[in-house]
Amino acid sequence: MKYFLIILLLFCLSIPYRTSAQRDLETIRTEEELKQFIYLTAPQEDAFVAVLRLAAPLIEKKDWNGAVKILQNYREWFIEDITRTDKIIALLLAEASGLEVINIETINTTKSEYFPVLTIDGSKMYFTFAEGKKGGEDIYYSLLNSGTWIKPKNMGSPFSTKENDAINSVSADGNTIVLFGSYKGHIGGGDNFYAEKTATGWSEIKPFPKPVNSQYWDCDGYLTSDGKAFFFTSDRKGSVGEFVKGGQFYHGEYEGNTDIWVSVKNDSGWGKPVNIGPVVNTPYAERSPFLHPDGKTLYFSSDGHYGVGSLDVFKSVKLSDTSWTDWSEPVNLGKEINTAGYDVAYKISTDGKFAFFSSDRDGGKGGYDIYRVTLPKEAMPEKNVLTIKGRVTDENGNPIDAKLLWYDLNANTNAGTLTSDPETGNYIITLPNGTNYSYFAERTGYYSLSNSIDLSGQNDFSELTVDIVLQSIQSLQNTSIVLNNIYFDFDRSELQPGSFVELTRVVKFLNDNPGVKIEISAHTDSKGSDDYNLSLSQKRAESVVTYLVNAGIDPLRLIAKGYGETVPVADNSSDEGAAKNRRVEMKVMN
Repeated sequence: MKYFLIILLLFCLSIPYRTSAQRDLETIRTEEELKQFIYLTAPQEDAFVAVLRLAAPLIEKKDWNGAVKILQNYREWFIEDITRTDKIIALLLAEASGLEVINIETINTTKSEYFPVLTIDGSKMYFTFAEGKKGGEDIYYSLLNSGTWIKPKNMGSPFSTKENDAINSVSADGNTIVLFGSYKGHIGGGDNFYAEKTATGWSEIKPFPKPVNSQYWDCDGYLTSDGKAFFFTSDRKGSVGEFVKGGQFYHGEYEGNTDIWVSVKNDSGWGKPVNIGPVVNTPYAERSPFLHPDGKTLYFSSDGHYGVGSLDVFKSVKLSDTSWTDWSEPVNLGKEINTAGYDVAYKISTDGKFAFFSSDRDGGKGGYDIYRVTLPKEAMPEKNVLTIKGRVTDENGNPIDAKLLWYDLNANTNAGTLTSDPETGNYIITLPNGTNYSYFAERTGYYSLSNSIDLSGQNDFSELTVDIVLQSIQSLQNTSIVLNNIYFDFDRSELQPGSFVELTRVVKFLNDNPGVKIEISAHTDSKGSDDYNLSLSQKRAESVVTYLVNAGIDPLRLIAKGYGETVPVADNSSDEGAAKNRRVEMKVMN
């Protein structure tokens, strides 16, 4: 009984000390204070944070063995989570590859520059600058000229205000900017906003609607390159672990328990956000999500997974085409990319070779600086992509503000939607390797030829320049245009499923232009008899018309005509010429 009372007394006496020690983590910095804190609070999570702080000076000096020794000394103190310690040790002992981390000196100053945002073609960089001319944080941009980032310029009003303003992302087409701040219409401690490019400049800044924005802190908004999803971080309720509001000291930082969420675009706007799940999210902080244009590889910062600093950058791969909560186990990008400091806002170049990020690591110009690093192979995106860029014009060469759409022909699904520049008609889209695509532009009153490209066997990054001409209804009068991507089996008249994307476009065109009447004509090469080819082409034209009628088009607006081999557009003596002659065309009738 005596010993029980002594133990009880010691336990009670220890409570204030332990509570005080936890509270003191916010301010203690010396080695002895950290050791005392660990002694009093281990195996609590804050004690592990203190161990990492002990190791931080050695990590900054790249004294990996010294940092490992500290972790090994305290390894048994955290026996219930010993795997995490072992992962960090393995991270520090891994062979260095000599990555070149470059400070972008033409942008950085003695103040803080952070959250770099690159356009999809890498020609322009937006970023946030502390202590701007307009107020607290302002938004700046720089252009790449002959491999050098030129002197940045303030974006000015309405982007930079007297309040704190930050840029989070820009859409792949460059026509939508995502912002964070307290602009007009904010409802929480910080909200996601956007502005859209028009023919006369940028639109007014608008808030993302509820429930994307909430009464909580919502930030780090990122539009995916296909325009179909919006990632952001939030400390809202429903996150993994307990609710901890950002702005208060928690787990060694002031992030709170922020998780990564995603909202998917639908016909009525942005859908209800979904937490992307406990594989990526932890009870601590996850920040700055970036989904590479491959549509699969997610980069984000976290202090909840195994790491060497307050926030480390991780890579995770989307495992399902139909779920936003199915991800691979996050992998730390390594000791040469991550530091003992605050590593955040990683943006990966479209070709997957470089990362741009902000960090307060030693050796910078001051505060946070923006850096570029060449990525090792294991840190690169899972897939490479093709970028297609060009201009959208009418038949006279005038730029057109049009919607760009691309479809996965193998899955018969829409794979992305963006817009051309409303002033110049310029466009750029990214197509992940691995499938067959159709892409085109659309605008009411016009029709464009669709283009197809097969990337099913493509592995490398590639670029393509293709101008798209939209034909006005007037220019289509009594003029036949080829309907690309209409497929039939050999010697058959039944439509293959890969044809439906193109025919859906025809349906939309006819619905948008109810006064239009068209002829659908089918053509063959010269193989086979004249009579047989004429019959086969007529059946194919009728198959197309039947599809359109079943889609709701009045049959009185449609004519099916088979021409057989009588109207060739190329020499049938070559395989290439014969392929061009096997076609389906559409002609707008008077």
